[in-house]
Amino acid sequence: MARGDDIKKILNLAKNMRGSTTGYSIQDIQDECDVSRRTAMRIKDIINDVFEVEEVPNYESKIKKW
Repeated sequence: MARGDDIKKILNLAKNMRGSTTGYSIQDIQDECDVSRRTAMRIKDIINDVFEVEEVPNYESKIKKW
């Protein structure tokens, strides 16, 4: 893995989250970044700290999305 790939992965995820109308779940973050559930939660927290993401209302499912 090249130097800085993890940062690029997180920044690309943040960009994709901002452009998504349906939001991203923890499972979506896991799939996109190929990480464990706990790491996906940490990534979501980091993105939230920097970009202040909001939870997307999801009336069809109990799955939280940001």
